[in-house]
Amino acid sequence: MSAFADGIDNSIRMLELLRTMEDEVHAAAQSVSASVGMKGRVFVCGSSLSASPANLLADELNRKFYPVTGEVAAMSLCSDIKLISAVCLTSPDDVFASQLRARASENDLLFAMAFMDGGQNAILNAVRTAHAMHMGVILATPFDDEGDAILGETNEDDVVLPLPADSRRELIEVYYHIVLEIAGEIS
Repeated sequence: MSAFADGIDNSIRMLELLRTMEDEVHAAAQSVSASVGMKGRVFVCGSSLSASPANLLADELNRKFYPVTGEVAAMSLCSDIKLISAVCLTSPDDVFASQLRARASENDLLFAMAFMDGGQNAILNAVRTAHAMHMGVILATPFDDEGDAILGETNEDDVVLPLPADSRRELIEVYYHIVLEIAGEIS
């Protein structure tokens, strides 16, 4: 079998696993709606290659909510390159947490997307900061040792999306499916 065919077979397997996450995706969509309904915002961050799906999620949420609320409902913590560069010069692990401390409040929500090849400390610090600020947290992370460390920081009120991906390609694909499903579920 070719690498192309193997990739398709892996995608089919992964999509079947995603089917089992319907309750978690629904809980994430409800958390987003509840936060925005209380005039809160959703702060989205993603480490490494999950920054792009994080930006997409913020865009999709604003597309859904802005016409209804007239407010910016979501902000990506991955999109201000000048700010990210400035913070990363001295404290790369604080890149998302510093933005939360400057911009977020209690009714806000953190939607953090971890990746399997770096940036986990920045995600850990963002989750810890969100909890310290009494914010809700949605955490999407793959099944791996680094993801387990981040999962150890979650509490019973958080929504956790443990992602079934074994490779970088699969994880990117999973993130895009999750983003589109959550955005599609919000009415």
